[in-house]
Amino acid sequence: MDLRKIEYFLAAVEYGSFTQAAKNCNISQTAISQQIQSIENELGIQLFDRSEYRAKLTFAGKKFCRRCKHIINDYYNAVEEIKSLENGYSGNINIGISGIIEKSFLQKILQNYSQNNPNINIELKENNPNNLVENAKKNNLDIVFGNESKLKELEEFELYSVFDCEMYVITSKDHHWNNRFEVTGKDLESEPLIIFSKEFSSSYHKDTIKYFENDGFEPNITKLVDSFGELIFMVSINRGIAVLPKESLYKVESVNAFKLNKSHHKFEYCIARNKNSKNKHVDVFVQNVLDFFNNEGDKII
Repeated sequence: MDLRKIEYFLAAVEYGSFTQAAKNCNISQTAISQQIQSIENELGIQLFDRSEYRAKLTFAGKKFCRRCKHIINDYYNAVEEIKSLENGYSGNINIGISGIIEKSFLQKILQNYSQNNPNINIELKENNPNNLVENAKKNNLDIVFGNESKLKELEEFELYSVFDCEMYVITSKDHHWNNRFEVTGKDLESEPLIIFSKEFSSSYHKDTIKYFENDGFEPNITKLVDSFGELIFMVSINRGIAVLPKESLYKVESVNAFKLNKSHHKFEYCIARNKNSKNKHVDVFVQNVLDFFNNEGDKII
Protein backbone atom coordinates (compact mmCIF):
# COMPACT_ATOMS: atom_id res chain seq x y z
CA MET A 1 0.00 0.00 0.00
CA ASP A 2 1.50 3.34 -1.00
CA LEU A 3 1.21 6.63 0.87
CA ARG A 4 -0.82 8.28 -1.87
CA LYS A 5 -3.69 5.83 -1.29
CA ILE A 6 -3.59 6.62 2.43
CA GLU A 7 -3.70 10.35 1.67
CA TYR A 8 -6.76 9.85 -0.57
CA PHE A 9 -8.44 7.89 2.21
CA LEU A 10 -7.70 10.58 4.81
CA ALA A 11 -8.91 13.29 2.43
CA ALA A 12 -12.25 11.48 2.04
CA VAL A 13 -12.52 11.30 5.84
CA GLU A 14 -11.58 14.97 6.33
CA TYR A 15 -14.00 16.38 3.73
CA GLY A 16 -16.77 13.88 4.38
CA SER A 17 -17.28 13.46 0.66
CA PHE A 18 -15.54 11.57 -2.11
CA THR A 19 -16.43 14.39 -4.50
CA GLN A 20 -14.88 17.14 -2.34
CA ALA A 21 -11.86 15.00 -1.55
CA ALA A 22 -11.30 14.39 -5.26
CA LYS A 23 -11.38 18.15 -5.97
CA ASN A 24 -8.83 18.90 -3.29
CA CYS A 25 -6.58 16.06 -4.44
CA ASN A 26 -6.90 17.13 -8.09
CA ILE A 27 -8.18 13.78 -9.30
CA SER A 28 -11.57 12.53 -10.45
CA GLN A 29 -14.19 11.19 -8.08
CA THR A 30 -14.00 7.86 -9.88
CA ALA A 31 -10.26 7.68 -9.34
CA ILE A 32 -10.45 8.41 -5.60
CA SER A 33 -13.26 5.88 -5.19
CA GLN A 34 -11.14 3.29 -6.97
CA GLN A 35 -8.14 4.01 -4.75
CA ILE A 36 -10.17 3.62 -1.57
CA GLN A 37 -11.78 0.45 -2.95
CA SER A 38 -8.25 -0.82 -3.64
CA ILE A 39 -7.32 -0.28 0.02
CA GLU A 40 -10.41 -2.15 1.17
CA ASN A 41 -9.64 -5.03 -1.17
CA GLU A 42 -6.06 -5.15 0.03
CA LEU A 43 -7.12 -5.19 3.68
CA GLY A 44 -10.15 -7.38 3.16
CA ILE A 45 -12.11 -4.93 5.34
CA GLN A 46 -14.83 -2.40 4.51
CA LEU A 47 -13.72 1.07 5.61
CA PHE A 48 -16.79 3.03 4.51
CA ASP A 49 -20.48 2.24 4.86
CA ARG A 50 -21.93 3.33 1.51
CA SER A 51 -25.53 2.35 2.21
CA GLU A 52 -26.66 5.97 2.72
CA TYR A 53 -26.32 9.16 0.67
CA ARG A 54 -22.99 10.03 2.28
CA ALA A 55 -20.43 7.33 2.95
CA LYS A 56 -19.56 6.96 6.64
CA LEU A 57 -16.62 5.31 8.31
CA THR A 58 -17.21 1.86 9.72
CA PHE A 59 -15.84 0.95 13.15
CA ALA A 60 -12.83 -0.63 11.44
CA GLY A 61 -12.52 2.47 9.26
CA LYS A 62 -12.25 4.71 12.32
CA LYS A 63 -9.51 2.54 13.80
CA PHE A 64 -7.66 2.50 10.49
CA CYS A 65 -8.01 6.27 10.14
CA ARG A 66 -6.28 6.94 13.47
CA ARG A 67 -3.38 4.72 12.49
CA CYS A 68 -3.10 6.29 9.06
CA LYS A 69 -2.80 9.78 10.55
CA HIS A 70 0.18 8.62 12.59
CA ILE A 71 1.75 7.01 9.53
CA ILE A 72 1.43 10.19 7.44
CA ASN A 73 2.69 12.41 10.27
CA ASP A 74 5.67 10.15 10.91
CA TYR A 75 6.53 10.12 7.21
CA TYR A 76 6.47 13.89 6.80
CA ASN A 77 8.33 14.42 10.07
CA ALA A 78 11.03 12.07 8.78
CA VAL A 79 11.21 14.00 5.50
CA GLU A 80 11.53 17.31 7.36
CA GLU A 81 14.22 15.91 9.61
CA ILE A 82 16.30 14.75 6.64
CA LYS A 83 15.82 18.08 4.87
CA SER A 84 16.88 19.87 8.02
CA LEU A 85 20.13 17.93 8.11
CA GLU A 86 20.82 18.76 4.47
CA ASN A 87 20.20 22.44 5.18
CA GLY A 88 22.70 22.50 8.01
CA TYR A 89 20.19 22.16 10.84
CA SER A 90 21.38 20.39 13.94
CA GLY A 91 19.80 18.00 16.37
CA ASN A 92 21.53 19.92 19.17
CA ILE A 93 20.52 23.10 20.95
CA ASN A 94 23.24 24.88 22.94
CA ILE A 95 21.78 26.85 25.82
CA GLY A 96 23.64 29.22 28.12
CA ILE A 97 22.47 29.68 31.71
CA SER A 98 23.87 31.23 34.87
CA GLY A 99 22.10 28.57 36.93
CA ILE A 100 20.61 31.08 39.37
CA ILE A 101 17.04 31.74 38.29
CA GLU A 102 16.79 28.75 35.93
CA LYS A 103 16.73 26.27 38.83
CA SER A 104 13.15 27.26 39.55
CA PHE A 105 11.72 26.33 36.14
CA LEU A 106 14.17 24.94 33.59
CA GLN A 107 13.87 21.30 34.62
CA LYS A 108 10.14 21.28 33.93
CA ILE A 109 10.58 23.05 30.57
CA LEU A 110 13.27 20.58 29.48
CA GLN A 111 11.17 17.60 30.54
CA ASN A 112 8.19 18.82 28.53
CA TYR A 113 10.32 19.65 25.51
CA SER A 114 12.21 16.34 25.56
CA GLN A 115 8.99 14.34 25.69
CA ASN A 116 7.81 16.00 22.48
CA ASN A 117 11.25 16.15 20.83
CA PRO A 118 13.11 13.01 21.93
CA ASN A 119 15.66 13.23 19.11
CA ILE A 120 16.87 16.72 20.02
CA ASN A 121 19.87 16.92 22.32
CA ILE A 122 20.00 19.85 24.76
CA GLU A 123 23.47 21.04 25.78
CA LEU A 124 23.46 23.29 28.86
CA LYS A 125 26.44 25.60 29.31
CA GLU A 126 26.51 27.10 32.80
CA ASN A 127 28.71 30.10 33.52
CA ASN A 128 28.58 33.60 34.95
CA PRO A 129 26.76 36.23 32.83
CA ASN A 130 29.98 37.83 31.54
CA ASN A 131 31.35 34.54 30.18
CA LEU A 132 27.99 33.48 28.76
CA VAL A 133 27.77 36.65 26.71
CA GLU A 134 31.34 36.27 25.46
CA ASN A 135 30.66 32.68 24.38
CA ALA A 136 27.45 33.75 22.70
CA LYS A 137 29.28 36.42 20.71
CA LYS A 138 31.45 33.63 19.27
CA ASN A 139 28.30 31.83 18.07
CA ASN A 140 28.92 29.02 20.55
CA LEU A 141 25.38 29.33 21.94
CA ASP A 142 21.95 29.20 20.30
CA ILE A 143 20.04 30.53 23.30
CA VAL A 144 21.01 32.48 26.41
CA PHE A 145 18.89 33.05 29.51
CA GLY A 146 19.54 36.09 31.68
CA ASN A 147 19.02 39.69 32.70
CA GLU A 148 17.82 41.99 29.92
CA SER A 149 20.50 44.60 30.64
CA LYS A 150 23.26 42.04 30.07
CA LEU A 151 21.71 40.29 27.07
CA LYS A 152 21.32 43.63 25.27
CA GLU A 153 25.06 43.42 24.64
CA LEU A 154 24.35 40.61 22.15
CA GLU A 155 23.70 42.50 18.93
CA GLU A 156 23.27 39.31 16.89
CA PHE A 157 20.60 37.95 19.24
CA GLU A 158 16.87 38.61 19.36
CA LEU A 159 15.54 39.22 22.87
CA TYR A 160 12.22 37.95 24.22
CA SER A 161 10.99 39.20 27.58
CA VAL A 162 10.00 36.32 29.86
CA PHE A 163 8.97 38.01 33.11
CA ASP A 164 9.73 40.88 35.48
CA CYS A 165 11.19 39.53 38.69
CA GLU A 166 9.99 40.54 42.14
CA MET A 167 12.89 42.03 44.09
CA TYR A 168 13.67 40.78 47.58
CA VAL A 169 16.15 41.66 50.33
CA ILE A 170 17.92 38.72 51.96
CA THR A 171 19.45 38.74 55.44
CA SER A 172 21.02 36.28 57.84
CA LYS A 173 18.72 34.32 60.15
CA ASP A 174 19.78 36.43 63.13
CA HIS A 175 19.55 39.85 61.45
CA HIS A 176 17.75 42.59 63.39
CA TRP A 177 15.08 42.87 60.64
CA ASN A 178 13.77 39.38 61.14
CA ASN A 179 10.47 40.53 62.61
CA ARG A 180 9.64 42.46 59.42
CA PHE A 181 7.38 41.52 56.53
CA GLU A 182 8.82 43.93 53.97
CA VAL A 183 11.64 46.42 53.40
CA THR A 184 11.78 49.67 51.43
CA GLY A 185 14.64 50.91 49.29
CA LYS A 186 15.40 53.70 51.75
CA ASP A 187 15.80 51.17 54.58
CA LEU A 188 18.93 49.84 52.87
CA GLU A 189 20.86 53.07 53.32
CA SER A 190 22.15 52.19 56.79
CA GLU A 191 22.96 48.54 56.00
CA PRO A 192 26.21 46.91 54.82
CA LEU A 193 25.59 45.56 51.34
CA ILE A 194 26.90 42.59 49.37
CA ILE A 195 26.69 42.76 45.57
CA PHE A 196 27.99 40.88 42.54
CA SER A 197 31.36 41.94 41.19
CA LYS A 198 32.12 43.32 37.73
CA GLU A 199 33.82 39.99 36.97
CA PHE A 200 30.55 38.17 37.58
CA SER A 201 28.37 40.53 35.54
CA SER A 202 29.57 43.99 34.59
CA SER A 203 26.09 45.26 33.70
CA TYR A 204 24.41 43.80 36.79
CA HIS A 205 27.11 45.34 39.01
CA LYS A 206 26.65 48.74 37.37
CA ASP A 207 22.84 48.57 37.47
CA THR A 208 22.77 47.56 41.14
CA ILE A 209 24.81 50.59 42.19
CA LYS A 210 22.63 52.83 40.00
CA TYR A 211 19.45 51.50 41.63
CA PHE A 212 20.78 52.26 45.11
CA GLU A 213 21.66 55.79 44.00
CA ASN A 214 18.21 56.23 42.46
CA ASP A 215 16.77 55.24 45.84
CA GLY A 216 18.57 58.28 47.24
CA PHE A 217 21.86 57.11 48.74
CA GLU A 218 25.36 55.87 48.01
CA PRO A 219 25.49 52.16 48.91
CA ASN A 220 27.72 50.94 51.73
CA ILE A 221 29.23 48.00 49.83
CA THR A 222 31.22 45.75 52.16
CA LYS A 223 31.79 42.77 49.89
CA LEU A 224 31.93 42.03 46.14
CA VAL A 225 31.28 38.40 45.25
CA ASP A 226 31.98 36.38 42.11
CA SER A 227 29.25 33.78 42.44
CA PHE A 228 25.72 33.26 43.68
CA GLY A 229 26.84 30.67 46.20
CA GLU A 230 29.39 33.07 47.69
CA LEU A 231 26.76 35.80 47.98
CA ILE A 232 24.33 33.53 49.84
CA PHE A 233 27.07 32.30 52.17
CA MET A 234 28.27 35.81 53.04
CA VAL A 235 24.73 36.92 53.78
CA SER A 236 24.06 33.81 55.89
CA ILE A 237 27.03 34.59 58.18
CA ASN A 238 25.80 38.19 58.57
CA ARG A 239 28.56 39.92 56.60
CA GLY A 240 25.88 42.09 54.99
CA ILE A 241 22.54 41.97 53.19
CA ALA A 242 21.76 41.71 49.47
CA VAL A 243 19.05 42.46 46.92
CA LEU A 244 18.08 39.61 44.60
CA PRO A 245 15.20 38.55 42.36
CA LYS A 246 12.70 36.42 44.23
CA GLU A 247 12.97 33.79 41.51
CA SER A 248 16.66 33.23 42.33
CA LEU A 249 15.81 32.13 45.87
CA TYR A 250 14.31 28.80 44.85
CA LYS A 251 15.04 26.31 47.66
CA VAL A 252 17.49 28.71 49.35
CA GLU A 253 16.87 28.11 53.06
CA SER A 254 19.96 29.53 54.77
CA VAL A 255 18.76 33.16 54.68
CA ASN A 256 15.60 35.14 55.34
CA ALA A 257 13.90 37.04 52.52
CA PHE A 258 11.74 40.18 52.56
CA LYS A 259 9.88 41.78 49.69
CA LEU A 260 11.48 45.05 48.59
CA ASN A 261 9.02 47.92 48.09
CA LYS A 262 9.39 51.56 47.05
CA SER A 263 12.67 50.94 45.28
CA HIS A 264 14.15 51.32 41.80
CA HIS A 265 15.69 47.85 41.86
CA LYS A 266 14.47 45.64 39.02
CA PHE A 267 15.44 42.55 37.06
CA GLU A 268 13.83 41.79 33.70
CA TYR A 269 14.40 38.16 32.82
CA CYS A 270 14.79 37.40 29.11
CA ILE A 271 15.68 34.70 26.62
CA ALA A 272 18.00 35.61 23.74
CA ARG A 273 17.96 33.71 20.43
CA ASN A 274 21.00 33.70 18.15
CA LYS A 275 19.94 35.16 14.78
CA ASN A 276 22.86 33.39 13.08
CA SER A 277 21.59 29.96 14.08
CA LYS A 278 19.59 28.35 11.26
CA ASN A 279 18.48 25.50 13.49
CA LYS A 280 14.68 25.46 13.34
CA HIS A 281 14.55 23.52 16.62
CA VAL A 282 15.81 26.63 18.40
CA ASP A 283 12.66 28.52 17.42
CA VAL A 284 10.48 25.68 18.66
CA PHE A 285 12.30 25.66 21.99
CA VAL A 286 11.98 29.44 22.40
CA GLN A 287 8.25 29.24 21.71
CA ASN A 288 7.92 26.43 24.26
CA VAL A 289 9.58 28.65 26.88
CA LEU A 290 7.28 31.57 26.10
CA ASP A 291 4.21 29.32 26.16
CA PHE A 292 5.30 27.87 29.49
CA PHE A 293 5.45 31.27 31.13
CA ASN A 294 2.18 32.39 29.56
CA ASN A 295 0.49 29.34 31.10
CA GLU A 296 2.45 28.58 34.25
CA GLY A 297 4.81 31.46 34.92
CA ASP A 298 3.11 32.46 38.15
CA LYS A 299 3.77 28.98 39.58
CA ILE A 300 7.54 28.81 39.21
CA ILE A 301 8.29 29.71 42.82
